Amino acid sequence: MSKFTCIVFCAVAMSLCVFVESQEANSIFHGAIKPLIVECAKEYGLSQDTLQKNRGPDGLKNLPPCFIGCVLKKFDIIDDKGKYDADSGIAAIKKLLPNNEYLEKITAVLKDCESVNDKTVSDGDAGCERAVLGAICYMEHKTIVLA
Repeated sequence: MSKFTCIVFCAVAMSLCVFVESQEANSIFHGAIKPLIVECAKEYGLSQDTLQKNRGPDGLKNLPPCFIGCVLKKFDIIDDKGKYDADSGIAAIKKLLPNNEYLEKITAVLKDCESVNDKTVSDGDAGCERAVLGAICYMEHKTIVLA
């Protein structure tokens, strides 16, 4: 199950864990996001194989957008109006990693990705398409954060 969760975690691009290199911080974040991913994977009937095949920004586009939306909503990054909420995401990360050396960089990325709210989506308040845009934005920024 641990391998499954790790694969799902990467597939969803909730790989905010890539922002934190310490094993302790990674473990804390993984522990917090794991139940959300497992719950949403069950809800959308996603197998380990499907998730593993669809890792990375291109793979995210092959997963059900509402699966990604489910995870990001449960983590409070997508609000009930289907909008990306950087401040809420920052608050969640601060609770998990209050003293992490990458917190400033994570905050900058979350704020930068707020631009996904300016993009046109066809699902309105559902927030599924916007969640995919946000997840892709995270992944595109991971090299900046680790630099």
